[in-house]
Amino acid sequence: MLAYYGTQISPNQLETEEGFLICKNVPIARTGKQLYRAGDLQLTGDPERGIWVERTEEEVFDPAAMASFEGKPVTDNHPPENLEPYNAAGYAKGHVQNVRREGW
Repeated sequence: MLAYYGTQISPNQLETEEGFLICKNVPIARTGKQLYRAGDLQLTGDPERGIWVERTEEEVFDPAAMASFEGKPVTDNHPPENLEPYNAAGYAKGHVQNVRREGW
C-alpha cells in the first residue's frame, strides 16, 4: 500500500505541506474506439481530420505499454508540439508514477 502525506482535498487528491498536488487513481488510457486528429497520428493529408482508432485491451494493457508511462511528464492539455526531452520542462505540470491497471 502507498502512503501519502498531506491535506485531503478529495478522495483522490491531496496537497502536500509544500503545496504540491498529488492525484491518485487517475486513468491515463482506455480501450475502445477513440477519435484522433490525423496530425496526432502523423498521417498525411489534412492534419485536422478525424480518424477513429480501435484501442484493444491487449494493446492498452500490454506490460511494455504501461511501463512506458512510468516517470513521464504530465501536461495541461496537448502541447502545440511533440513533447521531447529538450522542451518537456516548458510544458510539464507533474509526472506519472505507479502505473497499473485498475482492479488488477
